[in-house]
Amino acid sequence: MKATDQTFNYLKDFQELKATTPELELSFYLDKNKTKVISHYKVIKEKDLEEVFFNGEKLDFSGVQVNGKEWPKDSFEITDNGITLSNLPKEEAFEVTFTNFINPEKNTDLEGLYVSGDILCTQNEPMGFRKITYSIDRPDNMVKVTTKIFGNRKDYPFMLSNGNKIDSGKTDDGLEHDTWEDPFPKPLYLFALVAGDLAELSDTYTTKTGRKIDLKFYCDHGAEKRCDFAIESLKKAMRWDEERFRLEYD
Repeated sequence: MKATDQTFNYLKDFQELKATTPELELSFYLDKNKTKVISHYKVIKEKDLEEVFFNGEKLDFSGVQVNGKEWPKDSFEITDNGITLSNLPKEEAFEVTFTNFINPEKNTDLEGLYVSGDILCTQNEPMGFRKITYSIDRPDNMVKVTTKIFGNRKDYPFMLSNGNKIDSGKTDDGLEHDTWEDPFPKPLYLFALVAGDLAELSDTYTTKTGRKIDLKFYCDHGAEKRCDFAIESLKKAMRWDEERFRLEYD
């Protein structure tokens, strides 16, 4: 790639956020060729702001709703870089829902959601999340994410994402789902999703106050023995946080 083909972000062009998305509920309907993504945001904007831009690249747009209502076509504009919503509600807080499709199999950028072997996985740093769904994809937009992943358990025995798994179930049409809740706001480039047939390793860590914490590692089948170092490294890191910062795992 030539330097002239790249997109550069300069500090001189930086402007403070006028709108943020502190909460996001994500739903993925996994398919290697056509994954459906529904992103439901809580948006906080400056009082008199009349339009908000959401990054989005190489997305198959399906629809947008504001406060549960289909948004008129003359109130949004889609470009190769994203979508601008206009004629927004006067309230500072409102909700936006996007529906779009992506093709992980044909994603050769290695950003966003793509296929690696038989595994679906993500790489979002520094600006890959915008290739999954529309978003205010900036490191200073801190978002608390809940992710619900739907898929065929035969193809995707494990469907993993950030945070704690809070729910699992099955739909009427036979799709199974796992729901993950990340309790801590963070930039969207730290979002992760992995789905596929993986080996699972379990261990525990006992905190200073005697609480037992479950540890789970996932890897390719046949690579289990190579995870010993990673498991011990994690335990040492948790211990170091306790000894150095008196910070016990929550």
